[in-house]
Amino acid sequence: MIQRVQTIYLFICIILLTIVSLGAPIVRFISDGIIHEINSYGDLVTDAAGKTLKFQSVPYYLIGFSLIFLAFITTMSYKNINRQLKLGRILFLLYFLLLIFAILLPIFGRSFFQLPENSEREMAYGYILLVAGFPFTFMANLGIKRDKNLLDSLNRLR
Repeated sequence: MIQRVQTIYLFICIILLTIVSLGAPIVRFISDGIIHEINSYGDLVTDAAGKTLKFQSVPYYLIGFSLIFLAFITTMSYKNINRQLKLGRILFLLYFLLLIFAILLPIFGRSFFQLPENSEREMAYGYILLVAGFPFTFMANLGIKRDKNLLDSLNRLR
């Protein structure tokens, strides 16, 4: 199981999603000394001194933990290659939808959170980790597909 390349890719994806889901900041909007930060626990508004002005709890981390769970189940279903391929494709699709949301959040975040137009947006390291995990799901799906093709060709030889 561990010697297969898709297992390594899925573990890397799990590690990156875990870091993002444990509260890594994803996007910050800075305007007039007020910092509006979006992380996996919700929306945090602080002033320049670091004093919390407002915190709105939104459980974004549930999406991350569900993707982590799905990647783990995909990794552990190595004995049934057809199920692993289906779960890998579902993981890829859900991660793609999450990535679209993460890309649109900085673009439309000002209007969604009613921030002034002069606010400066800044992508934090959680955003980079979220984007960096996506190619690993794609490469894991390629590895799963390669294993399936190998098993199918062996079955034809029998």
